[in-house]
Amino acid sequence: MGLSEFNLAQCIDPTRLIFYFKLGEIVKNVHIRRMQASSFFVDVHDEMKHMDRFFGYVVLKDNRGIAQFECQLSYQKIVEDKVDVVELAIDTATIQTLNRREFYRIDILQKYQANLLISENNSVPIGIVDLSAGGLAFEILEKSASIHVGEKYLIHIPELDRSFGDDYLFPITTIRDGGDDVSDNQCWGGMFVIDKTMNSQTSFSTHSQEQIIQFVNDELRIRRKKIRELKQDIA
Repeated sequence: MGLSEFNLAQCIDPTRLIFYFKLGEIVKNVHIRRMQASSFFVDVHDEMKHMDRFFGYVVLKDNRGIAQFECQLSYQKIVEDKVDVVELAIDTATIQTLNRREFYRIDILQKYQANLLISENNSVPIGIVDLSAGGLAFEILEKSASIHVGEKYLIHIPELDRSFGDDYLFPITTIRDGGDDVSDNQCWGGMFVIDKTMNSQTSFSTHSQEQIIQFVNDELRIRRKKIRELKQDIA
């Protein structure tokens, strides 16, 4: 995606004016004060003082996922409203959008119980709300859990063990939070990512996507059969 197709000021979710940037294996976030098409001003984070190039994410409006890109420190520190501010210029050649909605999604009528791994020894219970070959939506069932947009996690979905093998871990990048609450629990979206460094035992691939497409199609056939049988019983 090039500059002609991406205008930060027009694409970003106005309720989440935050830049999430990578600091080693950690994701930090800073408030975005103002934007132009290909640059933006952010509050200075302590960790930014020793960097001049960043890789990060912003959340797109209308639940269209995230835009990730590299950016360069283009303006020396200024003071705005008594806060230190810097301008970051987006390297438009690096812009990539992630959105799970390019594949057909199936709503999970009775939420699949699953576990999200925050760290090697720390997981939280979640409920899968919908599923596609591009990603999934899930509710966090433990309100004290702390996860963040733009970070990568592994998810175990026992309901899919028959298709993928026992204890298969799905790698995702979180692409939105909260906006579409379907209950009292926060609802999140996750985009499947192909990243062997996340999990050396299993890797997600185009074949994995084909397996989910097959799973979704099988589930749709089962539901359609039940609807036909119900109509016949009524008749």
